[in-house]
Amino acid sequence: MDLLFASMAAFKPWQALIDGIVSLLEWIFMLTMDLGVPSYVLAILIMTIIIKLLTQPLTNKQMRSTRKIQLLAPQVQEIQKRYATNPQKMNQLTMQLYKENNASPTAGCLPMLIQMPIIIAFYQSIRRVMELGPAYPEYFSINWIGGELSLGATDPTIVLPLLAALSTLLQQVITMGKLNDPQQKIMMWIMPVIFFFMVRSFPVLLGLYWIFYSIIGAVIMLPLKRKWAKEDKIQAEELRLAREAEEQQKAAKKAAAREAARKRAEERRQAQEKAAAKGGKPIPTREPSYFDMIDDPDYFNENIEEDVLEEEQAFRRWLREQGVERVHDKKFKEHPWSSEDEVVKMCYFVNGSEASVREMRAKYQKFMQQQAAELAAASFFGGRKKKSAKKEKENMNENVNEENGKEGR
Repeated sequence: MDLLFASMAAFKPWQALIDGIVSLLEWIFMLTMDLGVPSYVLAILIMTIIIKLLTQPLTNKQMRSTRKIQLLAPQVQEIQKRYATNPQKMNQLTMQLYKENNASPTAGCLPMLIQMPIIIAFYQSIRRVMELGPAYPEYFSINWIGGELSLGATDPTIVLPLLAALSTLLQQVITMGKLNDPQQKIMMWIMPVIFFFMVRSFPVLLGLYWIFYSIIGAVIMLPLKRKWAKEDKIQAEELRLAREAEEQQKAAKKAAAREAARKRAEERRQAQEKAAAKGGKPIPTREPSYFDMIDDPDYFNENIEEDVLEEEQAFRRWLREQGVERVHDKKFKEHPWSSEDEVVKMCYFVNGSEASVREMRAKYQKFMQQQAAELAAASFFGGRKKKSAKKEKENMNENVNEENGKEGR
């Protein structure tokens, strides 16, 4: 540990941070002297309030995100259940849900990560401040359970570590509220235990800092949670109304598509009757096209769920982009060991090549996986240029076309 502190001390910005903490703590202590109540405990309390106020905006943002993650948990579970057989679609919709609600699964860890360097810097700063202790012993000790206790020494009892653990648990319970995720519940109980053992090796002044920080955080979070609860209630009501409007719109669209299909069938029946009455040839029935699903704006099929329909439409649009002109069933022995001909749905390209729909689906899945990986990388590294993403998509499509051309030859 001393070797780590020595290496960190050689880092100039780190040393500047420690110097700043020491100077601020000494300045606040001098302020307590001017007020007639010289106390490093009071100075650390004032300093904790200052640090908490400076870091609170970031903490609020992260806690707000964590709360939204908890509120979105039922929707995430619904997505996971609905797309259990399609992990790619499941992850895509989950990340999209988080993005639309400005939520991040890793947001809750950031305040703690910010606090750890502050605690380490405090540890080194207090050691430096305590070097002045022998000259002013009255300012570096407090009356504690079991007698007088030096602020630079560790607490020989478990009182201070226990208070630190309880204050940490209080902050966790108030901040995180009721948890449904078992992992989050475990973390809520593990953190107080961790700080119980950490504070046992901390100087008393540093242990007091963490206790003050946790209690102040809990006090600040109480009114914020009430405010967020009201905002979430209003947002939930707006979302409910939006969903109802969307469901009504979908129902109206389905009804219009059903009516349009009925009218087309009726018009065709009347045309057939007129042709038969005039003794003409009956109008041939048009064979349904594989691309009716994307070409016909009034396409309707009660047997296909809406999310499956959207996914299938996306796949057939992609086939069009690859140059597929038509799709028909074809009988042939797909495998040499087949005892009889199999009916295989084949894609016929404008360049004369052909490939089975099964093969094209495999290529489409590979293409979508690459797109999902690029999207995840772009969100992690701060986004990418649309131009380069579009160019890579064109290159991917060209590669697929080249493979199709080779198969045709």
